[in-house]
Amino acid sequence: MFGQGLIFGGFGVSLRTVEYLIVAGGGSGGNAPSYTTGGGGAGGMLTSSTFEMATGTYTITVGGSNNDSSIGELVVATAGGAGAEQPNPTTGLTGGSGGGSAVYSGTNAGGLGIAGQGNNGGIAQGSPSYTPSAGSGGGGKGAVGGNNANGSICNRAGDGGNGITSPIRGTSVYYAGGGGASQSTSCGRGYHSAGGLGGGAPGGQHVSPSLTSMSGVANTGGGGGGKYNYSPWGNGGGSGIVVIRYLTGTATGTGGTITTVGSYTVHSFLSTDTFTLG
Repeated sequence: MFGQGLIFGGFGVSLRTVEYLIVAGGGSGGNAPSYTTGGGGAGGMLTSSTFEMATGTYTITVGGSNNDSSIGELVVATAGGAGAEQPNPTTGLTGGSGGGSAVYSGTNAGGLGIAGQGNNGGIAQGSPSYTPSAGSGGGGKGAVGGNNANGSICNRAGDGGNGITSPIRGTSVYYAGGGGASQSTSCGRGYHSAGGLGGGAPGGQHVSPSLTSMSGVANTGGGGGGKYNYSPWGNGGGSGIVVIRYLTGTATGTGGTITTVGSYTVHSFLSTDTFTLG
């Protein structure tokens, strides 16, 4: 049986119970010449297993780097905050998950994440001995971004915060991991940052040969890695994803890539499209 019929303004509208996963685009990592930078925050991640959705046609927006994802105007996941860069700004930006920070001396808090969508970026603290600095990691859906770590010789860059898994497409996949920060010295590769689980990218490091920052993984909402010294490689956030599913036989729908997972019909949107629910 289809959902209960409702009347609004004289038009018949029915509600269907659907599940959804919405992940916004990840924030880009910071990018600055001869300075360290913070990792990009993961795109905001929202889920529901009992969402009552009216029949009709909706625009499904899948955000790229630094852009929101949404189901029409019903539910909006906010893009990840960009990573900070010296000399300005040195605090990561607010987003679904906050961007990581950059520092030479003193302490800078990470960008703020939005409650229910993600976590804050990590804290970047300058070394008392003023050894070359390192940034902090971008926040992920499952964890705050990693703080940088001061050492007597080198400072280690903060890792991106981990995302969380969703089984909505049939297998558990990590989404919304934060990007790692960059590190500015010729220290060993053990000081290199990692991206968070869920498509977060590692940050760059000034070693020989250099370790370059990377972009977040497409369709995960992962944050971009912090760049060092305007390296030519990309460090944007990964694009987001929208997935809607319902028990087969309780609704009809068109749009996206349609698959069957057990008792469910699944619509996966890897790019902006329309979705019609009947």
